[in-house]
Amino acid sequence: MSYSVFNIINAKSNIQINNILLAAFEYFGEFTSILEFKEVHITDRDTPMIFYPYRDKNEVIIHLTQNVIGSPQEYIYQLSHEIAHTLFANKEPANNLEEGLCTYFSLECIKKGFGINIYNNYRCYTLLTHYAKPLILVEKMINWNNECIKIFRAKYPTLKNITANSLKEISILSLEEMTYLCEKF
Repeated sequence: MSYSVFNIINAKSNIQINNILLAAFEYFGEFTSILEFKEVHITDRDTPMIFYPYRDKNEVIIHLTQNVIGSPQEYIYQLSHEIAHTLFANKEPANNLEEGLCTYFSLECIKKGFGINIYNNYRCYTLLTHYAKPLILVEKMINWNNECIKIFRAKYPTLKNITANSLKEISILSLEEMTYLCEKF
């Protein structure tokens, strides 16, 4: 599949990436390994994604959709979601917990950057998508203990190979809900 790529890394986006990273560290703890952000691209793909061009290197390219063009809110929403994925440096398909965390974080960035009305619009839209259930369960966990993810990541930094049993330590969720969060998204 061919797609157009526009490299949009510049001094301004580097500052945004750094600010978003610092916020992500506050929410979820720091990187599991050192990553180098190589590029941010706007592509004609349907969904944003992070891309590790070399399995043996820790370089990351972020792909955003064309919906970000002319929309600072959408740019921050997509960029913050993909940056949150890099915290886990998993290089494998995300589970529902990781997607819920990344969605939660992108909504928090929208709230802080654009206010509660824009946040409410994005949250309402998100609740109509397949991100809804992971988001709601993550919100439930964080509302119970806003440090629970940092605590969990100290033991399971990449969120890889987690089980409902391991989530029991930091969650008030039911066994069924914890099992769901451990499944692939």
